[in-house]
Amino acid sequence: MKKIALEIKVLSMMNHEFIVRYHDYCKHNGSIFIVMRYCPGGSRSLPAQRTGDMHERIKKQGRTPFPTEQVFKWFLQTALVLHYLHTKKVIHRDIKPQNILINGETKEVYIIDWGLADYYKPSEWRVCFLIRRDEVGGSREYTQLQRSGATYK
Repeated sequence: MKKIALEIKVLSMMNHEFIVRYHDYCKHNGSIFIVMRYCPGGSRSLPAQRTGDMHERIKKQGRTPFPTEQVFKWFLQTALVLHYLHTKKVIHRDIKPQNILINGETKEVYIIDWGLADYYKPSEWRVCFLIRRDEVGGSREYTQLQRSGATYK
């Protein structure tokens, strides 16, 4: 419950064009639901309009490279969000292709999945980039080998 409360608190403070806007939350039968802005191209869109997340888009693209201008636009938009977060002293801690949604109409990106977000606390700063010693942060595939328990092969 504490993590979802932090996620809601962080989301409610965010006001950036490339972050999916938070509206409200509600409780129902012991579950908490976060109400956010609708993003065209998400998993509920019609199949012909579905663009999904960056991971799905890369898989769908196959071996054909994306236009350089589009890659630069996505990179810049993601960097702008990260800069905005850092000015707010917030760390997302799970930036990965699956958490970058592509708007099916505008082809702009939205950063999603704020479950691991936290406030930057100078007393807990670590060289291994803001993961406290007592926890593993991020998705296993995108976490440092030392933190994930994986080894080199």
